Amino acid sequence: MIPREAFYDAYFLLSRGYSRKNVLDLIAARYRLGPIARRLLGRCVHGSETNRAIRAKLVEAGSVRRECLAVDVYNQLATIYAAMTGLSVYVCSDGLARDALAGATSTVTRHREGLARLLAGAVEALKPSRLYLVVDSQPSRSALLAATLRSILPQAEVWLEKKADKRLIGLSRICIIASSDIVVVKRARRVFDLAIYTIRLSGAERAVTDITRMLREQHGEWCRAAGP
Repeated sequence: MIPREAFYDAYFLLSRGYSRKNVLDLIAARYRLGPIARRLLGRCVHGSETNRAIRAKLVEAGSVRRECLAVDVYNQLATIYAAMTGLSVYVCSDGLARDALAGATSTVTRHREGLARLLAGAVEALKPSRLYLVVDSQPSRSALLAATLRSILPQAEVWLEKKADKRLIGLSRICIIASSDIVVVKRARRVFDLAIYTIRLSGAERAVTDITRMLREQHGEWCRAAGP
């Protein structure tokens, strides 16, 4: 469990321009965070400039209808799995949902059929005109995941890619991108949070913590404590 103050301290320092590595090192030492908590903090908290830039790209579900949608499969299915099993999922400072799931790729592959069916239900509700499912080929047994996706979502083009990020960035010229990978979303034109959409559609939103709300609350407390 990461203390609320740790999120706010990281956000404040990153927004002031301090280097990400130095900030994470400092906060991890200050609050005695383990490697998983440190990783989550690094994935979930960004400076105000990055937050504004990414939030400006986020689209609602209605915008996906009759549009091309390209999905970062391991990235999105890991977050869906985390929420469905009651593990922590966070709506991060840039508005995108992320998880702290350890061994995410092997977990997704192991539960591929159930996750593919959840994805199929979300896609049916969204009704994109074209669907590209991009699977990173480097994790073990990724071909099994790709085969399951082809079986359950026959309307999709499933691509097994050595450089999934590069493929997604290329597709961002014509498609809305479903990913929370910071490298991808920084370069995409439009971004859709398919993970949180699927989580809400499946009724598992109770597992989600809104870090943005937490940051606002912490800022209010800090202002009141520091006032005259």
